[in-house]
Amino acid sequence: MLSLFNNNLNGILADEMGLGKTIQTISLVAYLMEHKGVTGPHLIVAPKAVLPNWVNEFSTWAPSIVAVLYDGRLDERKLLREEYSGEGKFNVMITHYDLIIRDKAFLKKIHWYYMIVDEGHRLKNHECALARTLVSGYALSKI
Repeated sequence: MLSLFNNNLNGILADEMGLGKTIQTISLVAYLMEHKGVTGPHLIVAPKAVLPNWVNEFSTWAPSIVAVLYDGRLDERKLLREEYSGEGKFNVMITHYDLIIRDKAFLKKIHWYYMIVDEGHRLKNHECALARTLVSGYALSKI
């Protein structure tokens, strides 16, 4: 993944479940911050069921990275939008597919450095709403 970064390329990290793709991704984000000065913000889009896992893994493996969860009811997300507006409030935002579409007006305002899509096979159908939304200006680079 670092080679992809160094060559300004996008990529796919694909292997069997349970072999550490989440940890590898967190390691890349940590390396970019520590050695390349790339502090984000980065966007992680994952199935809703695994959002707590992403938050826990960041806490475990890279506690210095400010990783925030963007989820909740409409009123809760409104408060989160106010809290997270402005530069430097977080390094990584973790959210799920539905909110990428539903809250795109807010999320597209943020100039994302990397977008990481967990379970990216959902993007195979380029005509689905998620794929169309993600490719319409969310990030500079994608993993």
